[in-house]
Amino acid sequence: MKKVRCKAWYLVVSILIFGCSSFSSKKTFTITYFTPPKKMLTNKPILVSNSTGDGYHLKNILTELLMNSGYEVIQDVNSTGKLIAPFGIDQAVPTKDVTEITVSLELEKTNETSRQISEKITLTSCNYLREKNPCSSRSGIVRSFQTTLSKKGQAKIRIKDSGKETITIEFPINVKTAGLLPGGTNIPLTQAIQNILRKTFAPYLKSLVQEQSTFEIDKMAADFIDSGLFEVAKLRVQGHESGVGYYLTMGYIEEKQGNLSGANMYYQEGEVSTSENELFKKSIERINFLLQQ
Repeated sequence: MKKVRCKAWYLVVSILIFGCSSFSSKKTFTITYFTPPKKMLTNKPILVSNSTGDGYHLKNILTELLMNSGYEVIQDVNSTGKLIAPFGIDQAVPTKDVTEITVSLELEKTNETSRQISEKITLTSCNYLREKNPCSSRSGIVRSFQTTLSKKGQAKIRIKDSGKETITIEFPINVKTAGLLPGGTNIPLTQAIQNILRKTFAPYLKSLVQEQSTFEIDKMAADFIDSGLFEVAKLRVQGHESGVGYYLTMGYIEEKQGNLSGANMYYQEGEVSTSENELFKKSIERINFLLQQ
């Protein structure tokens, strides 16, 4: 019985991957990659520290942004010292030259306000056993209370690099959330800080680039790729695609897996073997750009 079920399942999967050619639809795809910062904030390791209790939240967000853009961020001496103090170990102070970033964040107490909301509604009831006028309605008012939580604060970032003038960045924080049962201001606060830092440090951070393909590929193969089923997607492409669709999709699969050399091979073969030279030329230029990073 188990063998029969396995064979049936294998047959269904095989039909999905290798069959359904007459019902196959097409789908565009999006290539996502990062470009390096337009400017370098520093070539030295960065030491991020906070001077206030609330500044720890700002410090963590800034540290993550910098590390994601390839900067070397070393551990804050004060923070590490507090962690290892109970063990009787002294904190080693960094001896090499660093760029120091000190952050502070002063937050006011959360302000809570509530107001009553009234909404006119119409209530309708029907009895379809009645031949005439089976439905009747009446108006009413629904009253509820909406609670708003708001929090204000002031943030400051000081960037100190030896031999250079200290840079000071200041910005206000003002967030709020509302609802019958609002979930607090932590998430809006994090999102607000992230948005401000991304905008303020934009020239010094990696940029996200999304390129929409002008060529449509097999939808089932695209769905397999989006789900991370790359080997299954390859089988689908090998059984259903040829020419431009084959080389472009196979290259896309390799690119999604991070195999840039393999992707470049398919794109170059597509440029030589098909008439879509410009399509593959653009893909090759992108791969060469990424290989140089």
